[in-house]
Amino acid sequence: MLDHATAARLREMKLNTMAEKLLWQMEQPEIQSLSFEERLGMLVDAEWTAKHARRIQRYVRQGEFRVPAVAEDVEYAGKRGISKEDFLRLCDGGYLRNKQNVILSGPSGVGKTYLACALGNSACRQCVQARYLRVPDLLFLLSAAKMDGSYMCTVSDGVFTCRNYRLPHLSWHSGK
Repeated sequence: MLDHATAARLREMKLNTMAEKLLWQMEQPEIQSLSFEERLGMLVDAEWTAKHARRIQRYVRQGEFRVPAVAEDVEYAGKRGISKEDFLRLCDGGYLRNKQNVILSGPSGVGKTYLACALGNSACRQCVQARYLRVPDLLFLLSAAKMDGSYMCTVSDGVFTCRNYRLPHLSWHSGK
């Protein structure tokens, strides 16, 4: 009965996976032969893995990607003009760590949106928040952020993934 009370407390602390695995461990006779540290390590690993998976799912959901694209499904034949090696290099996230941008350009219908969504999904799987935005929506958000004084936070918070449009010349003048 003490195990059920412990599981209930774990659930109160929002450690649901750990609670489930604790009860599962109690039912498995072969697990009982493991040391306390090994069993605790298994519980912590299960909880960490579950939380990590939920974080990635939340990032992908919040990214509002237009298509459910993943890097593994990208086809490199045709008019895309990017090699598999180059795209996979982008997917490893080096440009994110180096705080660089990626601009996808090309004629209509070559798959820029798909590639952008695949890059965003790849960023999310690396626990980097990404969001799909069309350029008009991005410009609206940036102008609203500039007006309310949160411009720098909006620009530096996460990764913006957007479609390629011709951008007009933008001038950001201080009102001071």
